[in-house]
Amino acid sequence: MAAYAAEQEIDFFVSELVAHWSEGDEYLAAKEYRFNGRVEVESDWLFKEIESYIFNGLLNKQLMPDEDARGYASKILIEDINEYYGLLSSSLNKDGVFHPLLRNPIYKLDIEVENVEKSLYFIIKIENVYVLTYFMKRSRR
Repeated sequence: MAAYAAEQEIDFFVSELVAHWSEGDEYLAAKEYRFNGRVEVESDWLFKEIESYIFNGLLNKQLMPDEDARGYASKILIEDINEYYGLLSSSLNKDGVFHPLLRNPIYKLDIEVENVEKSLYFIIKIENVYVLTYFMKRSRR
């Protein structure tokens, strides 16, 4: 996750950011990133997508003892994500207003990345800041 000053329209901002990522830096080698647009999504859809990244491998829901444990894990994940974005929002505004993720427009970004099997990028605007979050599954080569 990263936060950026929201000084431009989202599509223009993300296009410039993705071009910058493609150049690489002292920490990451240059690679192909391509921004193909965005779509507004509902929070329920987003949480299901995030779960597909979180609950795999060691946290695979199939390894949990029963349906109660799986339901509890999902519930806690949603609460933690909302609280995280809410705390971020309360630190960004002078009145300390709490804006959970559920109350902000959420945009799924269609970003293709070289050597990445699956990715989820989304952006929200809190106050005057864009908060970009991503999850990815890298190709095993």
